[in-house]
Amino acid sequence: MALAAESRSVYWHAENGGKLPEGPLATFELNGTHYFYLGKDIGTPEKYVAYLSKAFTKETAQAFLTKRLDSKYLVKRNGRLAKVDADKGSLAEWKMAKAWLVKETSTEKQFKFYVPIGENYDCETYKLTFRYIKGAGWRIADDPETEPVGRCPVPGAKTIDAASIRTQAKLGMKYDEVNALFGAPHDNLTSAKDDRDVWRYDITQRDDYRFRAESDDVDLEGIKKGKIDIQLFITWSEEGAIAGCTFYYKDKNGKVCEERLQAGGNWQQTVIQ
Repeated sequence: MALAAESRSVYWHAENGGKLPEGPLATFELNGTHYFYLGKDIGTPEKYVAYLSKAFTKETAQAFLTKRLDSKYLVKRNGRLAKVDADKGSLAEWKMAKAWLVKETSTEKQFKFYVPIGENYDCETYKLTFRYIKGAGWRIADDPETEPVGRCPVPGAKTIDAASIRTQAKLGMKYDEVNALFGAPHDNLTSAKDDRDVWRYDITQRDDYRFRAESDDVDLEGIKKGKIDIQLFITWSEEGAIAGCTFYYKDKNGKVCEERLQAGGNWQQTVIQ
């Protein structure tokens, strides 16, 4: 998450022209478009690529510079780089993003990011690939202007309790319907029983709560100790519809309970511990 946030800072620093001098900028007009020279820290192609390479792979940085030059957003004049005199901005709060590992190898990892947008209870979702570079460490291999793959409620922004689960969750509901009700999941898993996709929601008031699992394991100990209020699991069919819905919680007697949605819409309760 720190590297993803740094990549946004690196990108916007370059987009805003680098470390610009105080006072009026050196500008010129080319083919009817106004340009200004980039700051000295990124003012040549070599410095521009080196700066982007703080967060991105060198190949990605070089490809991005080439794309910028081909589109005439950047131009090279007398050995220096200049950019179109235009302002850009974003409301995405990358420092507040949440990330989930999608897949990994020893040298490459792909994460899905949920990035809050401004003050709204919405977020953009991104998939970013991180590659290990010998001598440099992990770097992002995606284009700095990678577009979001979707938009949904911020994880945890929706109020989820046992009553809302019982009354709103229905077998056959689609991805978008679940997103609208409960927001984005806290983890994307694979069922240990039949390899189906599973969404897990960790419903807790504790900001420091973390639970990692390879499959759809339940944090029974965390529920018992009060670290988490409810753990909700939604199992998906191959057609992208809810095939199963189960949640776990501690009742007023301190017992850990399971409630499982049945085919007729009723909930079956079982005391686990």
